[in-house]
Amino acid sequence: MSAVYDNWERLVAAVLRREELWELCHAPSRTSSTSSISSDFSTISHIDMGSSFNFPNPRFVSNKLQSFLGIKVGKRNSGLVFIDGSGLEFRLEDLLGASLVFLGDELHSFSSSFATILQNGITIVVKKLNMEMVARKVFDERTKILTSFKNENVVALRGYYFSVDNILVLYDYFSQGSVFSMLHRKRGDDPVQLDWETRVRIAIGTARGLAYIHTQCGGKLVHGNIKASNIFLNSEQYGCLADFDWENLVNPTTRRTSYWNSGYHAPEFKATGKLSQAYDVYSFGVLLLELLTGRSPLNRNLAHWAQINARDGLNVLVFDVQILRNPIVKQEMCKVLEIALHCIEDKPENRPNMDRVVMMVELIVP
Repeated sequence: MSAVYDNWERLVAAVLRREELWELCHAPSRTSSTSSISSDFSTISHIDMGSSFNFPNPRFVSNKLQSFLGIKVGKRNSGLVFIDGSGLEFRLEDLLGASLVFLGDELHSFSSSFATILQNGITIVVKKLNMEMVARKVFDERTKILTSFKNENVVALRGYYFSVDNILVLYDYFSQGSVFSMLHRKRGDDPVQLDWETRVRIAIGTARGLAYIHTQCGGKLVHGNIKASNIFLNSEQYGCLADFDWENLVNPTTRRTSYWNSGYHAPEFKATGKLSQAYDVYSFGVLLLELLTGRSPLNRNLAHWAQINARDGLNVLVFDVQILRNPIVKQEMCKVLEIALHCIEDKPENRPNMDRVVMMVELIVP
């Protein structure tokens, strides 16, 4: 047995050396740009309202939401709607007059995110949807679908505001941050480390939430925006899925005329410009790879990289070396890798549906 563990230690050490060389040769530029900003419900881990927001880049701090949006309070702007059971109760003036932090605005995205603390001490996330020519009746019908959701693995919509010039949606604020921030961002001097058990719970919860979404609207609903920055931990510390692709939700038949590079996009999206449940499955497969590798798909083709290593029998090179040291964990990681590779099949018809994925993911840990 000791010889086995000695061999294992040598293997891990070799992987670590290879990782160091890879990072040295492929490290991205440190120059910041707006395209790298993630639209994250909880980019900030703490807000200090005593003087200013505790946010790493004060350029994105605005004193008032109203000054940013230019909304004038009046009778015609009283379209603030709260969802039953949301526990929220405030006036439009209270929302517009609150201080806020700009959380993110992704390149070519259809929304911008803000965190704001109201006078009653409640912290909420406000998302401004950048959509044009949306009829109020259509928007109300589509949001009604979201408000009917009753699932612990789907972040609930708490309210919304609709006017000719602005559409805002309201969500809970998650102080722990998103899975993206847990995997890829540093807090203080040290990166946050997610243990394997937590990563498995993230995968299980997200799979359950996505499977639930796919059963809605007669089994035709698409999320369209699966990524680590839209996944949080619920009260049971399982993955909880947020933030639909609102453009697709409101106009599901619209073909995207522009294409932007994202490691979560399924191959067929570039050709068709359409989102589908098979597209969601592919994105979930990329998320599994992200949990396995600790690498972000935003600056590399993570799916292609994992497929090449798996094809060459180099599965161990795919795994995050920070959690690879335990031989028992490696067996479970291999199972997750198999599921991920199944989800990122090039042809949509070869991918499993999410009910099947949930069954497979739930069998990872005996």
